[in-house]
Amino acid sequence: MNYEKMKLSELRNLAEEHEIPTNSTKDEIIKQLKLVEQEKFIKQTTCEKFGKEYLVGVDIKDQRKLVTIGRYVENKEMKRANMFSSDRVYFLSTFKYLG
Repeated sequence: MNYEKMKLSELRNLAEEHEIPTNSTKDEIIKQLKLVEQEKFIKQTTCEKFGKEYLVGVDIKDQRKLVTIGRYVENKEMKRANMFSSDRVYFLSTFKYLG
């Protein structure tokens, strides 16, 4: 797909579909969309309030963060939420994970 010919608004809409931050420059959005096409894009880690705990979503491809989260699970600071999506694994945390 030729992203250079697309308008910035069209690029932002496409970026939102793939959970790419849209506050970047046009060149940065194009670079991220090309990574999505090559299946090399790693989505951001999400952290949302979930009752008294936080629901942390980690991209399956992000091995570093999964290992880090695994250490928290071993120390019982986080636990598996048994929730999955097509590209994320979710954990419950007592603290806000910003990793």
